Amino acid sequence: MQLSLFFAFLPLVLASPSATVKAKRSSPAPLLVPRGEVVARDSYIVKFNDDVSSSVVDEAVRQVPGDVQRIYGDVFKGFVGTLDKKTLSSLRNRPEVDFVEVHGILSETRVDTQAGADWGLGSTSTRDDVFTFDNSGGKGTCVYIIDSGLKDTLEEFQGNAEQVKSFVRGQETDVTGHGTAIAGVIGSKTYGVAKHAKLLGVKIVNDTGQGQEADLIKAFNFVASDAKKRKCPKGVIVNVSLACNHAENVDRAAASLTNLGIFVVTGAGNAHADACELSPGSEPSVCTVASTNRKKRFAPWSNWGKCVNILAPGEEIKTVDLDGGELVVSGTSLAAPHVAGVAAYLQGLQDKGARMNARELMAHILQLATKNAIGGVPYGTPNLLLFNGGGAKVQRPESPDRQGSRWALFRTSRARHGVA
Repeated sequence: MQLSLFFAFLPLVLASPSATVKAKRSSPAPLLVPRGEVVARDSYIVKFNDDVSSSVVDEAVRQVPGDVQRIYGDVFKGFVGTLDKKTLSSLRNRPEVDFVEVHGILSETRVDTQAGADWGLGSTSTRDDVFTFDNSGGKGTCVYIIDSGLKDTLEEFQGNAEQVKSFVRGQETDVTGHGTAIAGVIGSKTYGVAKHAKLLGVKIVNDTGQGQEADLIKAFNFVASDAKKRKCPKGVIVNVSLACNHAENVDRAAASLTNLGIFVVTGAGNAHADACELSPGSEPSVCTVASTNRKKRFAPWSNWGKCVNILAPGEEIKTVDLDGGELVVSGTSLAAPHVAGVAAYLQGLQDKGARMNARELMAHILQLATKNAIGGVPYGTPNLLLFNGGGAKVQRPESPDRQGSRWALFRTSRARHGVA
């Protein structure tokens, strides 16, 4: 039996003092509550306006004693903490505060499928399922995998992988195997779509499979900062095989990352439900990926709807496990890295200085996609199957415009077969 798990994202346990306010606004900043989720009691993410200085956030944090975690960077400015009613009210009346959102907890879900043979690579490169690719694909690109970490010592990664950051205290490496499996689909020697991409692991999920929304936002900030220091002349891609119920903070942070030219990919989800209900996949600038199977059908467990951008192989996918052996798994967690891999592959083929920004890359991938090739696609879901273009150079189309705006780790089972 194969399992699909949504990990619970735990709240922070912080002190809850009061804060003083130097200025007030005409009406309090919005207070947002995630739909359909149990939320962490009195734990909030406070987002400041994009133009505020670091000193403004620091001043606010100093007036909230306790274990408050500051989040400040190119894509998000604010903090997360536990607030009593008086402190919450004071913060909402600060003119520098954009909005406040309850810090949500995620739940688990399961999907059963049947394991089988490898087919996903071929599906992305030709119409007859034979994997055809340019051997230089992905060279010069950096792909960040925000997940459970990355075992960068495996021979499958040919020295191209590095675990670069952990937001989990005292835990630096991948223990669940999910992040390593995702990286395998993107750029491993045997199973990877872009075999020469630089793979960079960012750990936000702990060794028991739990994590926090705030850490995803921190990871987005980290990528924006870290990418500037790395040699990625052909572009930067981010794979997020994670999701939560609508969280405006997550959507805003993801959108800010794409505005910097960084292409963000996420799975649509495994609940056979509307993908618009999840973040960051409902953010229009994020590439949201639903799953197909080897029978050229829409995977019956995959999420669907107008917030899906593209379809990609996600059922019975071969990748690498923590021991360097073979793993067969299913889920939109595996569909997303096929797209991240193709994005790196296409960028790697471009001439120096000709790399695409996030919107151009999205448009190019959608333009290349095979139309109406998949059966059983739910109404309102685009019937566009991922295709790597056979090494074609870029004709820059207009950027796409997708409507909709709305997390859980689609986890690899520790068994040899599973749904992720």
